Amino acid sequence: MGDVPGEGAMDGPASASASGGGKVEGIDGLAYNGGEESLASYDLSQRMCPYWDIHMIFPLISFLEELELYPPEHLARVKIQLLEKTDMMDYLEEVAAEQGIEKKSEWDVRRDEVFQHLEEYEAETAGFVESLSKYNLDRQQQDRDDDGSPSGRTSVAELHNKYKDTENFREFPLDADERLLKYAKVLFKTGNYMNAAYHLSIYLEGVCELTVEGAHFDKRLNCLWGTLASCILNSVQAQQDLNEMIEEAGGMNGYQLDENHPLRTYGPEQSATRILEIDSLLEQPTTKLGKREARLQRAWLLHWTIWPLFLFFLNPSFMDTQRPEDRSQLNDKKNRLLDFFFHEKNLVTTQLLCPHLFRYYAVCIILLKRRKELQSVLQGISQVCHKISDPFTSLLCAVFNDLDFDMARYHLQRCNEAARVDYFLQPFRSALEEASRLTIFETYCSIHSAIDLEVIAQKLNMRSEEAERWIVNLIRTAKLDAKIDSEKNRVVISAQIPDVYQQVVEKTKQLMIKSQYLVRLKAREDRDRADRD
Repeated sequence: MGDVPGEGAMDGPASASASGGGKVEGIDGLAYNGGEESLASYDLSQRMCPYWDIHMIFPLISFLEELELYPPEHLARVKIQLLEKTDMMDYLEEVAAEQGIEKKSEWDVRRDEVFQHLEEYEAETAGFVESLSKYNLDRQQQDRDDDGSPSGRTSVAELHNKYKDTENFREFPLDADERLLKYAKVLFKTGNYMNAAYHLSIYLEGVCELTVEGAHFDKRLNCLWGTLASCILNSVQAQQDLNEMIEEAGGMNGYQLDENHPLRTYGPEQSATRILEIDSLLEQPTTKLGKREARLQRAWLLHWTIWPLFLFFLNPSFMDTQRPEDRSQLNDKKNRLLDFFFHEKNLVTTQLLCPHLFRYYAVCIILLKRRKELQSVLQGISQVCHKISDPFTSLLCAVFNDLDFDMARYHLQRCNEAARVDYFLQPFRSALEEASRLTIFETYCSIHSAIDLEVIAQKLNMRSEEAERWIVNLIRTAKLDAKIDSEKNRVVISAQIPDVYQQVVEKTKQLMIKSQYLVRLKAREDRDRADRD
């Protein structure tokens, strides 16, 4: 693992961050492009890139190139610097040619070495994967016959001896488990994310579950990180291909993903599964990570969670391509991911290590109306307000802390500008603007029994006629319990009776989550004390 975070996601984030904080050369210190300085100040890429794998930075650079916030030659130079740390030689040569940079002779040498490694690893691991699959089937059959507990783990050497005399046996080396990981790593570094995810899944579900070689915490954790990176990048790649196909076809026309589509096999749902598995692994009392290391890995995990959560689960265009029978399962996965994201331990990590992520907490509260976590997020923001200045967190504070609706109107305009330059928020800018207006309006209504339409229009940055139509639509869609008094040109708000039962349920749920967190924290402290003794 090199000094750049994620140089080979199979190694996990730890070694990169330990070497120097995960600084990505070239990304930090990008110069603004002319008059776009105010917009570029809303761009969080330079703060977030150090927490990502190198390959995850390329879609972001492409987005920044379209925005023209930074000089294109600077972005191209950064892209070339990063590509040279990968094995995507064709992509490197293409970008270099666009910039008039002559191809280096060493690139051809590296390409030949990569192809050689791919051929060697594929030949060396094919027989191992087949034998591992046979062993798993035999083990399941034995368990059914014996009606007992699952059989114990085997070793690679025992696996080799068990099947070497069987028909169609394919030879494999006794370190085939390590070679399988190396094969997946080379696949990943060449940009073959789907194939990398496939082989890493074999390692997780086969080697980690069935062999003594795979029963190591570090190997499982690093493999989970690699699978997560592969699924995220495969999702982004597949979504780009899908968008191009839809554009060529002139629209979606009811298109739905089939079972074998890359977004279904190793897509957002699998990314969410791996995120929750990493979270569970980091929380295990037997985890040998120190407190600082565990918190650093959690900060990485939060940054990686942004990808499936905002690009897919919260993106209506993605959900529209899902079959009706699959949407319920995806919504369940989305809710579990949101519960993880808003967990108290993650809010603490965000506050201590990466306060810029409070933008995305604020967006979730505005967009999804997650009011149960509002106070926790506001408390976290108040602790770091001297470190960050973000339109979305400022809007949240202005509306719910200060009840300053003039300042909220100012931040509303800034939120729209910030969403424009945010890779994760840009796809639903209009929905976010609508939700922000609704948040301001609902809070304003909660402290007034009647409001002049002119005042509402002013607070929401809208014309009077536009504001009236907007409110009528809210009333019609049951999002607002109110009526319009045309004579007095005002909105009369109906009294809201709080749902006591729901309040009790929410408080009980939060108490249970906090209790579980305290139990885990106590177990970890006991383990640390035992290790010191």
